[in-house]
Amino acid sequence: MKIIALLFFLGVCVIFIVQDSNRINLEGSWKSTKIILDGKDILGDNILNNFDLANQTIISNWGNSMSISTSDSDLDAHFKIKKKSKNVYSITLSSKEKSLNGDFVMKIDTVHTGPQSYIVYVELKRNKTFINFEKEVVVPPWKPERPKRGQV
Repeated sequence: MKIIALLFFLGVCVIFIVQDSNRINLEGSWKSTKIILDGKDILGDNILNNFDLANQTIISNWGNSMSISTSDSDLDAHFKIKKKSKNVYSITLSSKEKSLNGDFVMKIDTVHTGPQSYIVYVELKRNKTFINFEKEVVVPPWKPERPKRGQV
């Protein structure tokens, strides 16, 4: 039993040592604001696109996959993020959709909307293909622990 616990502890330590701390984490559900593939606007003027659930970009770091869903179509792609220089990143997408293949310039912007909330904007751009999505993040305030009986 002690050997299993020791191996688990060593495994966790190795993961933290090897893990890249400069890696960008885009995992989660995002709201798509603009999707233009080869000059054609995918979002268009469809009334269903006004709902948040209709326009979602879901990013999973587990399989490095991106799923873009609109009211009309669903697009899937795999990605790899590369750091070109300080604060300049590119993302390489591979998909069945021809316009989603290749290297895209990735711009990330953060706008603080309150003391504990901000909006993250992500823009992917390549030739005539643009993909913009955003996410509002609310950081809950820190609450101190309640004192326990016998503590001062």
